[in-house]
Amino acid sequence: MKEPIYIAGPYTSHATGLATRYAEQCQRAAVLTRYAAEVMFTSHLAVFSPISHGHALWLASGCTLGRDAKAWAAVNDPIMALCQSVHVVRLKGWEASVGVKREIDHFTQRGIVPIYVDLPVHFYKHRRELFHCHPEAA
Repeated sequence: MKEPIYIAGPYTSHATGLATRYAEQCQRAAVLTRYAAEVMFTSHLAVFSPISHGHALWLASGCTLGRDAKAWAAVNDPIMALCQSVHVVRLKGWEASVGVKREIDHFTQRGIVPIYVDLPVHFYKHRRELFHCHPEAA
């Protein structure tokens, strides 16, 4: 079996207001999960999306588990070590994401060139996703 594809993308929101941060994180998780499912379906390979996995756990914990990359390193690092490919989904805020930078650095240090993904506008299912996730949305 081929090694899984790692799907990187921003998650933690730094928006002001608890409701806005929560909404942004939920939209990012939905978009990244849909992208991971599409890659899995079209490539017939295993994928690992730390946002898809972690968001569900974060919600199940009553939002008490850590939200940042450092809090999830112990979970994500062993999976990254198994992966021979990384897709970096460039959602709004990706270039400022500590977690995405950490993931890119991990793969680059191993000699793995990231595949950068810019999702087309029609990929987003509704205006909330577009607003919270598309890099060019105001």
